[in-house]
Amino acid sequence: MLDTQPDATPSGILTVADLQERSRNHAHESQILLSGVMKSVTVGNAAYTLVMLAGSSVSPLLWIPFWIDTFATIIVSFTQQITGSLLSTFVPDWRETTIVFSEALWEFMMMSTLMPRGSRLPMLSSWYVVAGLHAVFGVLAMQNLRSKLASGRYSPALGGLVESFRAGLRRNMPFAGAGAAIVFSAGIATRYLVPRFPALERWQVIVPLAILANVIIVIRAMDRDRSRILTFFRTHSGQ
Repeated sequence: MLDTQPDATPSGILTVADLQERSRNHAHESQILLSGVMKSVTVGNAAYTLVMLAGSSVSPLLWIPFWIDTFATIIVSFTQQITGSLLSTFVPDWRETTIVFSEALWEFMMMSTLMPRGSRLPMLSSWYVVAGLHAVFGVLAMQNLRSKLASGRYSPALGGLVESFRAGLRRNMPFAGAGAAIVFSAGIATRYLVPRFPALERWQVIVPLAILANVIIVIRAMDRDRSRILTFFRTHSGQ
């Protein structure tokens, strides 16, 4: 006997549900891919800058703290992008794309300002300015993610986890703001004080060390958030 029941979804037919799922998945995958490509560019520039600095006659004590601080900043922004995508329900728009591009721009410039000039480092006031801009965009990125998560729809089981993650973002925002204030202040100081008091140039390493301590605090907080999310997933798998 022939089967006269029509297929629920004929082969080759694109349904509204298919398009919705495809749009959502494509947007998130493209955003992660875009972020990964941008980080590849900044990491490549970090490697090139490291080779140039290591091969120069500039004392490592003058540039290692700045290089490590910049590399840690790249790690922070990428980790935040990956962790935030685990709970996002929204389709990324121009704001997310702008944040990804701007972070890559500032990170590339932060490394580029460390390129040696002969036996000397350039005036590092430019590094402070770019680092401050990156920190400001970090605050904007966290606020944007918090607002997008607040407008999302979650099951009751996920509601507490999402609110906990949003609270973690809120706790990290002051650290990014404090970092911006510190490096902007240091940039002003180096622009106007170092030319008059050249001996201060050797004490510039104090600033990136302070920023690095701030970055480490943020990295640890994000790692706790990520561990909490993954633990929740494992605990509730199959439910």
